[in-house]
Amino acid sequence: MKKTVILLLAVMLAASLFTGCGAVQKETVTKNQAVQAVYASVGIEESDALYTLVTESEDTALPCYDVEILVDGVLYRYRIDAAKGDILRVTVNNQEIAPESLPKAESAPDSNYIGIDAAKAIAYGDAAILEEDVRFFEYKMDYALGQYLYDLEFETDSAEYEYEINALDGTIFKKDVDGKTVVSPPSGKDSEDYIGVTAAEDAALLHANVTRDGVIFEKTKWKMKKGSAVYDVEFVSRGVEYEYVIHALTAEVISHKSEGKSSTTEGEYIGESAAVAAALAHAGVAKSDARVESVEPDVKNGKTVYEVDFLSGGYEYEYVIDAVTGEVLDAEKEYDD
Repeated sequence: MKKTVILLLAVMLAASLFTGCGAVQKETVTKNQAVQAVYASVGIEESDALYTLVTESEDTALPCYDVEILVDGVLYRYRIDAAKGDILRVTVNNQEIAPESLPKAESAPDSNYIGIDAAKAIAYGDAAILEEDVRFFEYKMDYALGQYLYDLEFETDSAEYEYEINALDGTIFKKDVDGKTVVSPPSGKDSEDYIGVTAAEDAALLHANVTRDGVIFEKTKWKMKKGSAVYDVEFVSRGVEYEYVIHALTAEVISHKSEGKSSTTEGEYIGESAAVAAALAHAGVAKSDARVESVEPDVKNGKTVYEVDFLSGGYEYEYVIDAVTGEVLDAEKEYDD
């Protein structure tokens, strides 16, 4: 009987996307039926959902269920007409999509995704590294531009990588190395190409009235934000931290903010790698034995510095390194419990 109910509701829920809920009718859909219909739409069993949350509209004239489920690391939100059973709205990882274009979850029987092992092999092959070179790895499922992706993050001694691999065909959707987007997803419009990392940084620097001399770029990453492709650009100049969102097609400044005190430091910065090397040398720790937690530029007493945090041998190390000379200005070591 349960399977029959699900199949009937799946047919009912194939309706077009609407903006509101229907008027009260005599025949209504129960909360459980709405939940089962969402499972059927996503193509999963109840046991595949990490959690399920259902709320009801308080407006009796507009009966709706809001159903939220988390499956394979992907967040689905449905709005169901409680009177007619229609799907009124669907979002996947906060991106609104048409119900008929919804791809199946990874755990759905007919998903046919390549699997995380194949995705890892593709990423490691493209990065020209071996699995034994990787000292940190994690992944999650993601959704963008109508497709599911394996979002892989991993580190070696020399670099940090983030890959988004198409879950169906294994193509590289996006690739970031050390916080910068190397491969951007296609725009979907032959006449419009993304401006690229350098142009996005230039747009932010121009708006901030800052030249590249002495700038430390912490991140320049492509992402989807409120339906638009953008670059998140974060950089530090003379101790002031800037965060920009730049439109990936037009170079328009969508948003920006800055914080921090200006530094009096003059000269070329040594860079994050040299700052880490200075901290490790002072601590007497080999690079292969350390896990770098963070390297952040900051201003101390009017001087630009790098704050370097790393773990090794059960201890946590915190260093402050002069950004120009590489001198160790402060060092702390404590047991990591």
